[in-house]
Formats: sequence, C-alpha cells, structure tokens
Amino acid sequence: MAIDDVITAAPGAQVEAHVLANDMVAVDDDVSITDLATLNQPLPTWVSLDGSTGPISVEAPGAFDQPRVINYALAGNGGTGPVAALKILAKEGFNNPPIVVDQTATSSGEVATAHLLDRAWDADGPVAALTPEVLASVEGLTMIGDEVSVPVLDRPQAIPFQVTDAGGAVSAAVLYVPTGVSGGPRLRGGGRIEIPSDAVRTFAISDYVESPRTQIVRITGSRIESSPEGKLTAEIVDATHFRLTSSDGYVGPGSVSVEVMDAESQTDDGVLTALVSIPVQVGEPTPVLRCPSTPQQVVQGGEVKALDIASLCHVWFPDPGAAAAARFDAQWETPIAGVSASSDGARVQVQASGGAAGGSRGSLTITAPGTSAKPATLNVAVVAARPPQLRSIRLTDIKAGTPVPIFISLDSPLLDASTKVLLLEKTSGGAASATHDDTSVIITPDQQTSGEVTYRIRATDLASDPNRKDRWVEATITLVVYARPDAPGRPQNGPDVQSHAATISWRPGNANGAPIDGYEVRIKSGPGAGRVTSCRSTPCQIRGLTNGEAVTMEVRAHNKADWSDWSRPSAPITPDIAPGSPAWVKVTDPQDTSVLVSWGPVFNDGSPLKVIHVMVDGVDHKAAASATSMRVATPSNNQRYAFSVSGENSYDIGPAVSRQGQSSGKPAGLAVTTPQPQSSVGATTRVAVSWALASAEGPAPVTYSVVRSDDKKICSGTTATSCTDDKVVFDGSRYSYRVTATNATGGSAHSTSASSPQWTATGTPDDWGAWTVSPTGADGKISLSYDVPASRGSSSTVSLLRNGAPFRSLPAASPSGGPVNTSLTGLTNGVNYSLSLRVCNEANSCKTSSSHSVMPYGPLGAPSFTTSVNGDSVSANATGDGNGANAKLRVSIGSKTCESGSSTGALSASCSSQVGWSKTVTVTVTVIDTSSHGRASVSRSRSVSTGAQPAPPTVIVTQGAHASISNSSYECTSSRCHWVVVELRNFGGTATCRISDSDLFGAWGNSWTQGNVVNTTDKLYGGYWIEVTCDGVSSGRVPWGT
Repeated sequence: MAIDDVITAAPGAQVEAHVLANDMVAVDDDVSITDLATLNQPLPTWVSLDGSTGPISVEAPGAFDQPRVINYALAGNGGTGPVAALKILAKEGFNNPPIVVDQTATSSGEVATAHLLDRAWDADGPVAALTPEVLASVEGLTMIGDEVSVPVLDRPQAIPFQVTDAGGAVSAAVLYVPTGVSGGPRLRGGGRIEIPSDAVRTFAISDYVESPRTQIVRITGSRIESSPEGKLTAEIVDATHFRLTSSDGYVGPGSVSVEVMDAESQTDDGVLTALVSIPVQVGEPTPVLRCPSTPQQVVQGGEVKALDIASLCHVWFPDPGAAAAARFDAQWETPIAGVSASSDGARVQVQASGGAAGGSRGSLTITAPGTSAKPATLNVAVVAARPPQLRSIRLTDIKAGTPVPIFISLDSPLLDASTKVLLLEKTSGGAASATHDDTSVIITPDQQTSGEVTYRIRATDLASDPNRKDRWVEATITLVVYARPDAPGRPQNGPDVQSHAATISWRPGNANGAPIDGYEVRIKSGPGAGRVTSCRSTPCQIRGLTNGEAVTMEVRAHNKADWSDWSRPSAPITPDIAPGSPAWVKVTDPQDTSVLVSWGPVFNDGSPLKVIHVMVDGVDHKAAASATSMRVATPSNNQRYAFSVSGENSYDIGPAVSRQGQSSGKPAGLAVTTPQPQSSVGATTRVAVSWALASAEGPAPVTYSVVRSDDKKICSGTTATSCTDDKVVFDGSRYSYRVTATNATGGSAHSTSASSPQWTATGTPDDWGAWTVSPTGADGKISLSYDVPASRGSSSTVSLLRNGAPFRSLPAASPSGGPVNTSLTGLTNGVNYSLSLRVCNEANSCKTSSSHSVMPYGPLGAPSFTTSVNGDSVSANATGDGNGANAKLRVSIGSKTCESGSSTGALSASCSSQVGWSKTVTVTVTVIDTSSHGRASVSRSRSVSTGAQPAPPTVIVTQGAHASISNSSYECTSSRCHWVVVELRNFGGTATCRISDSDLFGAWGNSWTQGNVVNTTDKLYGGYWIEVTCDGVSSGRVPWGT
C-alpha cells in the first residue's frame, strides 16, 4: 500500500523520491510502481519514473510556485493498490541530508570489507556526489572510494562514519566488524548435507562444522534435533559422527541442529560451545512450491492480475541463485468461464472478462518445467467490480491569485477505466474561480483570499456512459491559501525605559495562510523620522534613539506573499537612563557611632542629578547633588556596615557603590578572672591570666596587653583572651594583673583596662627526703632526724602523724626548709608507733613523708618468782618484763634449766625438778635481753629443801558380804559370791583401780578411782582368786570364796 510522501527541496532542484522506503509492502511481494501517466493525465514533463520500483524523479518548483503533486500506486500479487501522492515543496537554501544505513563488514580471513555507500541515496542530489568519511582512527584501515578494508581483531569493532552530499549536508552511521578467529564453532562455508529420499547415512561433524580457532570439533552431549519432523530423523553415533534417516518419500529441504565444542572435553580450559544448524537437502535438489490456499481474486472486467509465483507460492530453491532464472507454467485444473490464465515465465497473468460470473471459483496447477518439483494448486475467485474510489485532496502553501492545476486520478478496478470530471463546485472558503476538463482541475484563489477553500468534485471511471450513477464517486478538494498579512496592531512601548533604545511590541495581524517571516519598524516622528529597522518578531528593540526626546513608531509584517500595510503609530516614547555609579566610595575617620563617608563623581548620561543617597542599615541619608562627603551615624560600633552611595535623577536612582566601614569607641565590659597557676608543684609555676570582653565597640581584632602588679610585662598585642605569666616563685607574695583591651582602630580613645583579683603565690611543699626515727633505750623516749622540705609559701609547719593522724607538733626550720634533730618522750615502751612527717604552708597545702615504725623500750628489771616442794620434787614459777624490747626468763633448779619465749612485755616461766628426798637446791631466775639492744641481764636466787621419804603405797583386797544376783546381764548366786572391798594406803592422792580374776567371772565394768580409804565396790565376784591394781600398785592374787 502506497503512503503519501512530502519532500522539501531547494527551488529547481532535481529530486529523487524513493517512495517505496515508507510504503507498506509484504516481505515476499515483488511490487512495482504503476505507470505514472495513468494516474496523472497529462503527465507533466518535470516528472519521470526511473525503473519499476523508482525512484520517481521530480524537478522541484520555483521559490514562489505552487507545490508539485504526483499521484502514484503500487502493483503486486494483490493487484493495484490505492493511490498516494508525492508532494514536492520548494524552500530557498534547503538541502536534504543523505540517507545512509549501518553496514556489516564481510570477513575473508584476517581482513573484513564493506561498501559504506551500499543502499545510500540523496533526495536532492546524485549518489555519485556522496563522500564517505571514517570518523575513528583504526590501525590498518584503508579506504578506496567507498570500500573500506579493516583488520579483523579478536573482538568486535564498531566504527562510526559519515556521508556528506554535494551541498554539505551530513548523515552518520556505524560500520560493524565481526570478530576473527576467537569465536566458537560455526558452519563451514557452503556446508550442506545431501541425502537421498528414504535413506540412512552417517556423517562426520568435522565435514560441516569448523573452529575459527583451528581446534578440533566434537559433539557435546546426546541431544540432536532435525526437521521436518516425521520426514527426517537424527541420532548421535559418537563424539565425531551422527546419523540421518529420510523417510516417507520426502524430497526437499531440511536441517539438523546439534551442539558442538572445540575441545576434547567440556571441562577443558577455554572450551567454547555453539549450537550449529546444518542445512540438509533430501532427495534430488528441486524447487518446492507452497501456494496459498486463499483464492486469488480477479475483478470482473478488471485489469490483468500478474502473479509473481516465486514470492506468492513461497518457492524454495536448493540454489538461491537459481530463483532469478526460475520459470513456471499454469494450466487450468478447474476452469472458470470468462477467466483466462497465461504465463510469461516468472509470472502468471489472470484476467476476468466482463462476462465472468461474480463469485465463481476455479483452480490452476502451477508447475516448474525442467525440475522434479511437485505441482502446486493455486485457487482463483472472481469478484464483482467495485465502484471507483477518489481520495480527497488537500493542498497547502497555495498563494492567492495563482492557478493550481490538479490531476484527478480514480482508483478503478475496470480494465478500460476512463476518468471524467462531472461536477466541481465550491462549498466553503473565500473567493476563487475554477475550471476543469475530463481529467484535471484548475482552481485560482482570489488575490484577497486566504485560509481554506473547499470544492466538491464528482467524477466517473466510465467516461463513455457518464449517466451511470453506480460509477460516480465524490470527494473534496481543499486548498490552504495564503495572502499578504493584515497590518499589525498599534506598537506599544515595553515596561522598561531604555537608554538610547526602546523595546516595542505589537499584536500581529492575521497571517492569512502563510507564516509571517519578519517585520519592519519605522520611526514616524521625532529624531530619526523615516529610519526603518528590521525585526524577526515581536517584541523588537529599536536602538540609536536620543535620550529624553520622544518618538512615535509604526510597524508592518511580511510573509511570502508580500508586505502588509503600516500599522497605526505608537504613543510618544521617550528613552532615558538612570545615573551611573560614583567613581569611588571611602569610609574613614571612625568615631563613637559615626563614620565619614566620601565619594567620587557620579557619571550621568540622563537627566541632571537631584540628590545623593547614602544608605546604611536600611536608613537613607540624603546629601545635596553637589556634595562629596557626609558624616553618617551608625546604630552600633560592633558591626560592620555597607555604606552604599548612589545618585538619583529625574528617571531613577542609579547603581550604588558600597564600601564596608565601622564606627569605633572604647571596648566595654572587660572583666579579668582570678589568675590560675598551671601547677602547684615546684619552686615556680606558670600562671594563666584570662579575661572576657563584653563588647569590642569597634572593629576587630581586639588586642590585649597584660602587666603584673610588680610592673612585669606579661604579654602585649595578643588577640587571645588569655596569656601566661611564665614564672612566678612560690614564696607567698600577692599579685594582681592589669589587662588593657584596644580595638582595631587603635589609640587610647579606643582602649580600656581592668585588673584581676589578687592572687597569693603559694604552692605545694616539696617532697620529703629520707628521715629516721629510733628508740633511745630510755623509758618512753625516741629520737628523730629529718630535713624539712621547702613549704613553697611564707610559713612552714611540721607535724608528726601516727597512723596518718596528727600526733605531735615538731620543730620546723624555715619556709625554705632545713635539717632538724629532735627527740620525743612520754611514749609507751613496747608499743609499735607508725609515724610520718607532714609539712604545711599558710595555704594549708601540705606534703606528707613516707612512714616509719618505732617501738620505745627501757632497761630490764629484776624478775619475781615462787617455789614449792612436792615429795622429792622442787617447782618454781617466775615472772618478768621485756620493758619494750624482746627478752626471756631463764629458771634454774640445781642443774635443770627452763626458759620462756621472747616477748617485749610480760614474761613468765615455770620449772620443776625431782631432786630426791632430804635434798637442798638453789633456784635462780634471770631476765635475759634477746633483742639487738644489748641490755644487761638481771637475776635473783634462793635455796629450797625436800623432806624425808614417805612409806610405799599398798593395795589391800578383802571379801565383803555374801550376795546373790541373777538378771539378764549378770548372774552370781553361789556361796562364793561376795562383794569386793579395796583399801588404799600411802597413795599421794586418788588412784585409778582395775580388777582382774582367775576366769573373768565377775562383771567388772569400767575402772574406778579412790583415795587412801576402805571402799566396798559395786563389784560382786564368785570365782577363785582376784587381783586389784591401782596406779600400777598391785594387791597380788587374793584367794576367793573360802
């Protein structure tokens, strides 16, 4: 189906219209452009058809001529399609860029080639005038004419290029270059399998597939596909072979698809795989015809329908190159009355006469002579002739007063169609005249007409019988006409007054069918009257005017028809300009809340100056136009202000020049804090002095100086709010610091001072050195020796601490320290005192020494003791005292000696010795020093005697009263049963006794104790003898029971 085309070109240019480029054509339909003369009667001399598929060559109209319109249609397997129009417009200087397409290079080993102008064309210039140019630098690339040769790489390449026509218009595209030998397996060039019908054959994969990398080729996996299904089957034999089986007598094309790799194994490094499809020819190579089942329609009494069999029947050729030489024949299989069919080789012509019955059907047998191709059936149907069709026509860019010829082309199915215009009448629009003949119309719009002019047209395709209404067709012809534009509206001055210029605007008049392409503005009155300025559009600036003098202006418009009339003149317009800025501005002489502002001359190209404005902080201070300076008050000394100076004339206030400035007084709110020593340790310290300032009352920076109360300069010119006195001796002196603040203006008028609170130079006493404490040997007295460290103040106090608590006051040397030897009395001997020394100054800053332990002691005293005699033994109990140091007691009884343990306090010792009866011994008790103090021992002695030897102890056992016992635990009922009676004599006290007998007859229980008494025991015995032993003294065996 043809689609309308519109091409703009330079006037008189030769245009080549490739109309098929945008037309709708089936992919396998072989279409052609119908004879232009049948649709454009008479055919103008300025148009021609170059070949059956174009292009259509047209000479573009002149710059002010009407567009040229040519009707054309396409003819193909479906017959002749609807009519479309090719419209050529003229525009000065217009140049169509060339049409170029992307190209893909063809590889032949290491080099790929391509023609950059393949399928390129130029709408308004010859292809021979096109010049290609590569836009990238590619190593090894060469170009001869439009042929490019490029080295093939291991990666694809995209190379941009451009094509320039004779007029300089440029279009760009891309040349794609495929990779070289780095790809996976691929089909060999010309690779095709041939197998007879109903046969089985085995093939080697390497005969049909190759590796660009020259590697071996192997089949991957076990899957293989073939087509057509049911006619050709495939199976894998091994990694290098496959088997094909053809069946069912099939003859024709097929294919087999298999995945291959370029290595022994899929696990090899760098292996590449690909799915390759191999074409197969089954049986004798012969064309295959597949004609559509849908009937081919021929019109009753209509044109010959030429059917391209190769495209219509989708003929497959074993050798694609044979398609161009293919020949076909057609014979009626089922004839249709009144329908003829013939063949010219490639095409079959079918035509229905006027007597053929509408709706009748038949079929043709299509063969390919000289081949073994199977015949195919082509169905044919006759349809009644439809009425003719006439497309409505719409033409634009028609100049008023110019005749417009229009070819009337009917779309008719009749073979002998003859066009005749029956009616042409205007239905809307401005004035116009019209004439027509059988095949064309001429319409001439009036000179004053613009916009759309529409005519109704009636025509027939049966000129020999114009009264047959069934062959009538109507459409509309619309001309879009342009005339010179209407006059613009009255010019208006813009909202802004300009210097030596004015920007005016206006309401455009009606364009009357053609775009307005420009305006002219003319000074109607005032300076420069009659001067004309060209403007492209509204608004437009008119320059070269005289400031302060009024002018009036008028405007007219232009389109491609002509100039419009002049508009009404504008109201008076007076250009002007505000004063310029001052040459300079200065801000000087800062004082408390005021500064002096001065300025240079103010340039003025407009009306005279009226006043000078000095703006600060939103306040406008006005000075006389002749003034050059002014003292200006400021709201605050602590802020920099922009002082802007500008001039004002009758038109406006001019631009300002600004300078920063600041007034200045004395700094306020200076407060100095108490000095802070950086350390309290050592003989000297650095002292930090800091302060705060509430207000600089002037420009920054504020600088400070600090002087100590003894006139020592501490710092000066600093912008910090603290400084350090680098050396102050800790001697108890009192100091203060005076700080002076000065803002950036400088001088005493811009300075203020304040002093800190007084500070006493008192530090921390120095560390204690080694010291000693020791007992003197006198009761409750110790001696001390120490060096008092410097107190770092004006006074020094030394205290003796016991267990960290104050104990005694000690003498101190002086605040600077010194050695001291002293002693303390009144202490308790034998008590361990943990002592340390502490020195403090008047600020109660103290330092404590390490601690030492001391235990006072005195001389040894005489011991005390008592003695006693027990039989032939002598005992002594002694006491004494260590008196604060370790000592022991020694007791001697004759040759026997006993000692106590060492102690610093009370001592006691006991000693006993068996000296014999009637003996006298000396008992001596001595207190002996066991400490390192070497105290003298003290002894006391006395004599002690023992008495005569006493009688030996005796155990006497006798029988007591007769008794009888019988119970669960003991039984003694014979006449021998008597209570046991024991008597002790000469024992020294109670003794422990136990009974034994001849046969353990008695129930003796445990032992018992008794003194020198006769004791009837609770023991009942009835045996033959008994023995009692008390403290080792035996009664001997006593007979029993007699």
